[in-house]
Amino acid sequence: MRIVVRDRNRTVPEPLRRSIERKLAHLDRHLDLLVEAEVELDREARRSEKPVHVVEITVRGVASHLPPVRATESGRNLSQAVDLALDKLDREILKLKEQLKSHP
Repeated sequence: MRIVVRDRNRTVPEPLRRSIERKLAHLDRHLDLLVEAEVELDREARRSEKPVHVVEITVRGVASHLPPVRATESGRNLSQAVDLALDKLDREILKLKEQLKSHP
């Protein structure tokens, strides 16, 4: 699977990039039709609070009839937001897999 990790505000540290890539590689165990994952990191500044990290992950399949699967999460800690988005994405991929099984 091709994985693209980018940050809107700054460069992504290499340890964080490797960690995200390693965690995304586990998604292949559910559905082998996944070919591309795009991870976008951002920080939102709030007036009365500390900045919030926003993570958006989009996964695309090999076939054009497969809809892209997307998960967005936010939190104060970047690694926690990444883990929450990956958990949500994992559940969405399992749902997609079940839909594909029931509609061949």
